[in-house]
Amino acid sequence: MQTFTNNFKLGYRSFALLVTILFMGTWLNATTYYSKSTATNFSSLASWGTNADGSGASPVTINVNDNYNIVNGAAVILNANLTIGALNITLGSLTASANTLTIGNLANSLLAVNGGTLNLSGTGSIVINGQFIMSSGAFNQTGGTMSIDGNNGTLAQSVSTFMFSITGGNPNCSAGSITIVDPMHASILLPTNTSGCVNISLSDGTNYFSGTHTFILGNGVSTQAGWANGF
Repeated sequence: MQTFTNNFKLGYRSFALLVTILFMGTWLNATTYYSKSTATNFSSLASWGTNADGSGASPVTINVNDNYNIVNGAAVILNANLTIGALNITLGSLTASANTLTIGNLANSLLAVNGGTLNLSGTGSIVINGQFIMSSGAFNQTGGTMSIDGNNGTLAQSVSTFMFSITGGNPNCSAGSITIVDPMHASILLPTNTSGCVNISLSDGTNYFSGTHTFILGNGVSTQAGWANGF
């Protein structure tokens, strides 16, 4: 296990490839839900609907078979331990200062920040069985943990691109930790001239990861086989 303290600057020279992300259903029969503008607690079924404005049918339960979009300016709080299929934060925010949000139950799910804000602090925990993608918006971490596992040992159920990718927006991480559990699956081939599980393509001159924040490669427990390049 390698542990790095992220008191350094990352820019275009560190990772060259910009990734275009499409948010899509993790499961073939997944239902996608959208937050109402008045949504607060994630676990409240009334916070969600099947229409883009948050109206329409609400979920029967919050579960791993369905995908969720935080939109319409909603300020959503992780008020309970929950497991979902995928999450897209587009216009609104998710604040996790306590409890655990688990995304996916294989290794090909997605948490995407595309214009919204993710706040992670306190004892909040986000477990992603797949990948974290940020193209715009904000990611603020002053505590808590994020764990990303995009390799479950089966090629079809593992991430085929970067497990952690930030190509835009404003990450500001000063405490807490981010852990990449495993390297890429042994059969994954990334695009030419790129390598590794992490892609951060941001301008030089800004310290996006500072203070006591740590970025950890490997959890010291998993024995899942990865590709020859490691992390």
